[in-house]
Amino acid sequence: MQRTPLKNYHYEKLKEYNINPEETEGFICFQYEKGETVLMEGMTMDYLYIVMKGKAKVCVSTEYGRDLLLSWYVEEGVIGDVELMSNGFLASTSVTTLSEFECIGIPYQSYGNALRQNTVFLNKIGLELSKKLIKTTMNCKSAALYSAETRLCICLLEASDGDMIRIPLTELASAAGTSYRHMQRIMRQLCDSNILRKNKNGYQILDRSYILEKSPKNYMNG
Repeated sequence: MQRTPLKNYHYEKLKEYNINPEETEGFICFQYEKGETVLMEGMTMDYLYIVMKGKAKVCVSTEYGRDLLLSWYVEEGVIGDVELMSNGFLASTSVTTLSEFECIGIPYQSYGNALRQNTVFLNKIGLELSKKLIKTTMNCKSAALYSAETRLCICLLEASDGDMIRIPLTELASAAGTSYRHMQRIMRQLCDSNILRKNKNGYQILDRSYILEKSPKNYMNG
């Protein structure tokens, strides 16, 4: 992980949240490599993060060490919005990068109160929280009503880096709500049908149109 001063494009992003350059003392740019931890569940919230680019998985853990994959951030969004709006000081989830990942760190305790009084910021946070609620509802619908193949196709699209799937299959199985063995069978079937191809870097999507067709349109639009 590298910390660097903010650049002009960071200030442009902050303007979308009604945060002016003169109000950014202590703000910093965080740049992560793949596989690094941005936030750990239960740790003190030092920063609120505005995502600039990259992809990261969001998980919660049980006391037995098992992880439940909640979602992926893709090139936008705020990490720590739930904690900010609930006046929490401990992270409620863990965030780990799946690719190169860049975000703006806003000192949490120094600016929390000011951000809660920033109407533009609150409106954007409210919109993002509503999208997360809709996504959670769709996840529940997916788990209850869709086939394992459909759930897996949804996860493949969300987890893909271009046309490559590089995350561990155990995490895909967890996200799709199916057993590892059953997911392996589906992946083999997709490979046999030339929809996916396995290589040393993971799995490559050969037929994205099939994956899109299997993924509910209202889910992907949500």
